[in-house]
Amino acid sequence: MPGERHSAVLPGMSSLRTWVGQLWSGQGPKGIVLLYHSVRDASSDPQLLSVTPHRFASHMACLASRYRVVSLHELVTGVSQGQHRDEKLVAVTFDDGYEDNLTYARPVLERYRVPATVFVATGLMEENQEFWWDELERIFLQPSTLPQTCRVLLEEATYERDLGSAASYGEDEFARHRRWSVMDRANPTARHAIYRELCMLMRPMAPRKREHVLEAIRAWSGMGGSARPAYRCLTPSQVKELGAGSLVDIGAHSVSHAVFSKLSLDEQRKEICESRDQLEQIVGRRVTAFAYPYGTQADYGSETAGLLREAGFAVGCSNFPGVIRKRHDVFQLPRFIVRDWDQGTFAEHLECWFAGKVEKTSYGS
Repeated sequence: MPGERHSAVLPGMSSLRTWVGQLWSGQGPKGIVLLYHSVRDASSDPQLLSVTPHRFASHMACLASRYRVVSLHELVTGVSQGQHRDEKLVAVTFDDGYEDNLTYARPVLERYRVPATVFVATGLMEENQEFWWDELERIFLQPSTLPQTCRVLLEEATYERDLGSAASYGEDEFARHRRWSVMDRANPTARHAIYRELCMLMRPMAPRKREHVLEAIRAWSGMGGSARPAYRCLTPSQVKELGAGSLVDIGAHSVSHAVFSKLSLDEQRKEICESRDQLEQIVGRRVTAFAYPYGTQADYGSETAGLLREAGFAVGCSNFPGVIRKRHDVFQLPRFIVRDWDQGTFAEHLECWFAGKVEKTSYGS
């Protein structure tokens, strides 16, 4: 009866009390998911998506020596079922599907026996093109001579900016500004201002419209659209090679890398299912992990998570920071973006994250 006190312990109450105690004490199983993109020596990296091969190797050495490194699915299962109670679990993921995930990252993963999930956007697998943000970097931030006025039709309006003296951009200027990123508040030249503005304008565009804008920018600049070797995407045969064996799992990252919150539910469903089907045909097994393009909470909705369930996915990865604990929403797993840090800085970030000192910035693709 309500209000009565009983001395007997109800079934399940012991485990419930244990879980509540762990929750309040900060104990119990917990894990973090790391988010990488590209492993390469980038001449410039305005989106802060690249980690050099040397530093990536130092990161994996750190993980292998200090933490229990597991696959994404193992982390989710281990935390949700209360396994590895006193251990700190770490899972490694990559977004987008750069070729260097195979050529540079996989050998390091094999050396340290670190499992990983690589989320592949399938739209460029058979195209010798760069992701749109990389192509803008090549056109505007690499040394070149461009027309004096940038004039491009965007949606229903014309984007027009004068480059001034930055129309001619030499090696010396490039070397001086190569460390610039969009995290910097100032724009050192008109090229950097245009690059920043175009990134903001093109990010939410529908895929077909975005490609039309890219074509117009290529035509204006006089530059072709072929991918630089260091910026190539995985081909289907490379995806198959990368996913061979049990160390690397292949996940889906949509077809066109669009902002899902700007698409209809039917368009989202098509992006999800087509990318899954393409990858399953390539790797010859089920694809059960998905990463939302861009991945902030403004880039997808609860309906998107429902579409993942409907399509048979087991987990969905987002792009905002957070520690994964018991009863976490498996279709909105937080991840920590890793930058090009030395090993000491990387280790400090890991300890801060596990301690709950979570920065509020979320940035990347």
